[in-house]
Amino acid sequence: MIKILIAEDSPTVTMILQKIFATDDECQVIGTATNGKEAVEKVRLLRPDIVTMDIRMPVMDGFEATKQIMRYHPTPILVISASSERKTSTSRSTPSAPVPWTLSRSRKATLRWITSTSART
Repeated sequence: MIKILIAEDSPTVTMILQKIFATDDECQVIGTATNGKEAVEKVRLLRPDIVTMDIRMPVMDGFEATKQIMRYHPTPILVISASSERKTSTSRSTPSAPVPWTLSRSRKATLRWITSTSART
């Protein structure tokens, strides 16, 4: 079972992600966070296998949340953002690994790949 924490301030996007993950018997959303600070705390408490992280959130943005999570509770993070500002995605440095995504790769295989790659680094 892949335990997932969704960090997203939009209730609509959170609901969509929950419905997507609910279609897979091996995925379980174990919690949600509406800002980066809450995400950091929930990673500490819930110990998910992977976090989906929005970038633009109130209180603490996804960049800072990612830095804190990787510093104190290293966990694979998949950035999911609707931000169209190129500067936002390239102006800050966050620990990450490139994720090869192809149309033939299933959602489950991708999540497994992310969690196994993170465990090796």
